[in-house]
Amino acid sequence: MDIAADLRSYITGELRWSGSADQLTDDFPLVERDVIDSMGIFQLIEMIEARYDVTIDEDDIVLENFGSIGQIVRLVSARLA
Repeated sequence: MDIAADLRSYITGELRWSGSADQLTDDFPLVERDVIDSMGIFQLIEMIEARYDVTIDEDDIVLENFGSIGQIVRLVSARLA
């Protein structure tokens, strides 16, 4: 299971980010670079919860967890553990 690849694919496909998936490195600032906004974060959460059968708590919805692909991967991995 490659969570990072799934996130890159979702952001470039479903969220229609105009850049390439290659630009979305693990530490690329998603919010600061306007890749995702608050609606995009909620769409990502819906995808994550459905695909990985995990629950993202309201307290988890902070920039420290959704600022980059790497941060999201760490959050999802922690929920899967």
